Amino acid sequence: MSILACCLTGFGLQTAEFLDNFYKYPVVVSLDYQSLKEFPMPAYTYCSKYWYDFKKYCQDFPDNCETFEHTENFCNSYPLACQGNATHSIVPMTFPNEEFHKEILRKLAYNSSTVFVLGADTKIIRGPIFTEIDGVMECCFTCNNGFGSNGLRKTGKENFTSSRLVSEEWLIVNFIPFDLLPEFFFKPEAAPYGTVYVHSPLLAFRTDDKSFIFKAGKTYVMSVRLSMKRLLPHPYETDCRDYELSWKKNNNTGPVSREMCESLCVNLNQSYFERNFIAAISMFDFCKPIMNGSEVIKKPYWSAREIKTCKCVVNNCKKDCWTYYYDFSVKRSAMKIAKHYNYYQSDDERIVQAGLRVRFEKDDVPTTFLKPKYENCKDNGVVV
Repeated sequence: MSILACCLTGFGLQTAEFLDNFYKYPVVVSLDYQSLKEFPMPAYTYCSKYWYDFKKYCQDFPDNCETFEHTENFCNSYPLACQGNATHSIVPMTFPNEEFHKEILRKLAYNSSTVFVLGADTKIIRGPIFTEIDGVMECCFTCNNGFGSNGLRKTGKENFTSSRLVSEEWLIVNFIPFDLLPEFFFKPEAAPYGTVYVHSPLLAFRTDDKSFIFKAGKTYVMSVRLSMKRLLPHPYETDCRDYELSWKKNNNTGPVSREMCESLCVNLNQSYFERNFIAAISMFDFCKPIMNGSEVIKKPYWSAREIKTCKCVVNNCKKDCWTYYYDFSVKRSAMKIAKHYNYYQSDDERIVQAGLRVRFEKDDVPTTFLKPKYENCKDNGVVV
């Protein structure tokens, strides 16, 4: 009964605090269209189940592979496999799954030189990351997010010269070729492909956002439109943290996103990416059963490390005040990838690239603001 009474008391205090803030600090929602001087670039997470070296795999696990002779019918169906002088292909008939040890996955996987973002620091690319998607272990790379780097990657209007204007409504932002090597990506019953997820640069890694299929040897043009939402910090109900503003005030140091903050609380010397595996649950969700507000719920099975980590997460890693949303459409293109775009240091003629050209729409960005009700609110604001 005493435990129940404590829980009810805590809940009552929290409810009272919430209602007090709600009525003392009312807010309105206002929609504006902003002309930005800088565009926060979207992040891209690229995943594929065709990620491992078939030759190494079949050497170590021959029972999982089959041999296919390079007959005329076979080569007509799978021309990538028949390039060169080989007379047959040894092909895996099963995919590695979560039962594989990390050491085996690292040994089989291709490396980060597979993915490029032209004109950008290679440090913004993280991987390989292994995660299970629909029961299959996939290998992912993520790029263009601010996680572990020097702030968010942005591009300003001053960076676009007239020669880079595609039309009055479109601007070329960047060009992202992914190298897809046939020996890694060939499988008889499926054409090689990957999935590109487009998400906020404030998020480290996502496989549940909007996506499209990315096929080997193809080139795509993506048209992107940005919208934003701005929340309010304490004492307002949304109680957020402006990580980028904090980062600038701290001489460009510290976390630039909630996920980076959580990683620092875990006190790792490496990022989530470099841990090689991605947990399905966020640290904040993990900490909910341990914490009641900023107080620890004492239970014998929480370790001292978990409690220390969760105190840090709950007290420091609030949700971000800014949220970026990226809507996009993708079309196939007849455009060829120029030779000087091939950063892959190899003379291997079997390399097949797939390219993604990203264009931003006009710079009028719809932005939803939560504003204090009694401080210069718009007439069209709605009290929430």
